[in-house]
Amino acid sequence: MKRLTITGFRRRLPSGRVVELLFSALVMALLTLFIGDLPELEVVESTVNDDSFSDFVVTTRGELPIDTNIVVLTYGPEILDQEQRVDRSLLSQYLLALFECSPRVVAVDFLIEDERPDYPEGDEMLSTLIGDHPDDLIFGIFREDSLNRFRLPPPSFRLNHNQLGSINLNPEEDRVIRNFRKEWTTDSGQRYESLALKAARRIDESAVAFLEESGAEQFVIDYAGGIGEHKEAAEDNAVQIFPTFPLEAIFQSLFSEDESAREFYLSTLRGKGVLVGYADLRAGQVTSIVDRFYTPLKPEKNSLPDMHGVAIHANILNTILQQRIVYEVPWWINVIWGTIIVFLMYYGFEAFRRIRQVRMRAILIYGGWAILLAIALMLPITLFRYTSWKLSIYTPFAGLILGRLVLGIFDKVKQVVKDTMLRRHLRRPLPEGLRKELQSILAHSDLKERYIQSLHLLQRIFHTSCDRMFAEAMREDFGFSRETVGAPTPGRIKSDLKEIDLSTASQNLRDAAATIDLLTSDPILRKSLRVARSLVIAVNEINRQNAALDDEEKSESETQSRFETTDDYAETVISAMGGDASEDKYESFEELYIPLERFAFQIAKVIVEPDGSFRPVTSGDIVGEETAPFIVRERCQVHNRMETFVYLSEQEDANNQDDYFDLIYAGDTIGCRTEKHPGLTEFREDILHSSLTKRSS
Repeated sequence: MKRLTITGFRRRLPSGRVVELLFSALVMALLTLFIGDLPELEVVESTVNDDSFSDFVVTTRGELPIDTNIVVLTYGPEILDQEQRVDRSLLSQYLLALFECSPRVVAVDFLIEDERPDYPEGDEMLSTLIGDHPDDLIFGIFREDSLNRFRLPPPSFRLNHNQLGSINLNPEEDRVIRNFRKEWTTDSGQRYESLALKAARRIDESAVAFLEESGAEQFVIDYAGGIGEHKEAAEDNAVQIFPTFPLEAIFQSLFSEDESAREFYLSTLRGKGVLVGYADLRAGQVTSIVDRFYTPLKPEKNSLPDMHGVAIHANILNTILQQRIVYEVPWWINVIWGTIIVFLMYYGFEAFRRIRQVRMRAILIYGGWAILLAIALMLPITLFRYTSWKLSIYTPFAGLILGRLVLGIFDKVKQVVKDTMLRRHLRRPLPEGLRKELQSILAHSDLKERYIQSLHLLQRIFHTSCDRMFAEAMREDFGFSRETVGAPTPGRIKSDLKEIDLSTASQNLRDAAATIDLLTSDPILRKSLRVARSLVIAVNEINRQNAALDDEEKSESETQSRFETTDDYAETVISAMGGDASEDKYESFEELYIPLERFAFQIAKVIVEPDGSFRPVTSGDIVGEETAPFIVRERCQVHNRMETFVYLSEQEDANNQDDYFDLIYAGDTIGCRTEKHPGLTEFREDILHSSLTKRSS
């Protein structure tokens, strides 16, 4: 069985790139705290947000236990007086009857905001009841956000701090009640615990201690059910109800001849925590919205508030007593969580995108992204369902969707900053032709094209220098070996130069020798010259072969199908070189460009004239009488303009013919080709048999 080999996979990234990826991931995670408010991204935030997923968990996890210490008693419109306010005397009678059943604590979701001089007997009865039950009766108060104060009962009712609990609820932006707060405060320092927490202290101190151990101020309400607000339906998530009875029924049972009803309520309410509040549960009143709120248990089809306030307080009390405490983690933990997910996506993409097998690369990249997406969704849901942590889902999800865009922007900004610095370097004194060559490289936005153009310039400078030395050798009394003339390489040139006394040579020869010496003294430039030579030979040979094929052969040619453009072939050649010529260098072109720029400044010091002008160094600078025999000016078929070409004699070995493919290299791009060949075969043969090669003869 053939073993699958994955080529191009990177197990480790450079530390600098890891830091960049980590920084980009952190920025992406921080952006998720704000991008939901942008109109362009509102659809993402509304489709996938933490609330929708937590609601999904609440509505699909099945029934949760309801604490047996909780009983809900309700009153409706029947207790209202002529002014449509709660009749306090009637409420006092009902509560007095309730205390005959010996509950542990009674928490009333009712505000005593003022005295009622028109009904003094009601105030007196309520005040007396409160005075008789200082430890087991709690009334609600309300914090007005607009006024930053609590609506407290008048002093005449003699309610102490321990008998008051805040009935404020904590709606989200979509008006759904998902969380509760332990206490509510004002700027003046007033502080009151929530009504449910006050009641829980009377029922189970250990449960309250467990809640306070977390140190959090806001918790998720673990909804167990309602109190019968909805019509029963198969798809209704709030069919399960707390033990709920009419408050009036307790009062009537005490005066009823039915002993069984009295005993039932006595046994049901004895030692229990009782929540009393308004709830219109009469038949036909399912659309009533008085003191009703939206909760996660609301069916999607129902656009009306689905749960009474007293039922929400019952769920809060049940959450505390069941010690099912889930608190929202601080924002910075969600940022760390999102950063980890986005960083793993970045790292995986960087590691996998260099894999040369296209199908395997796609499987690993998109498969890894899908795995991270599943983790980003399922881990918070699992933690929310089984632990006390509620991690953000939106932060990692938005990061996975928008992270590549943010990383692309970061890389673009980084490239712009680097380009600005590189262009600023070019303001220093340089030969104008060389300056334009370097500026031309930076004009390309594609790093791949920049790398190819850098190789292009490097090879052209080298061959220009070689050809200038060959031209000088023809005029002077010295020569180069046949191998050097036929296929000049840095090693052969330097070896032959050792036999030449440069102190007596012409300035042209000394400049060319200094150029080659600087090029070959840098290890990166020296190795890159080998890459450039292989690249040019390969590209020229492919063009030569494609030109020789007819149309039918082209359609069947493996070479033509694999390499439709010079750029495609260049990418394959460079990727296959390995070592310093690998795709790392190919993509991070500055690893080649910076030494090339450094060479430019070094050679500028060598060729500068006393008046500040520069002697020629590139093929573009060499004109007129300075033109070397292998440097020609011809019209380019690709760009339809006159360009400079360097003759590569070693190319003739491919077909033993002197044709324009031997002149492909040079011009503005690697794909340039001449309209006609200048006919240098005879000239080259003269050189090879002249004094230029006298040493080899």
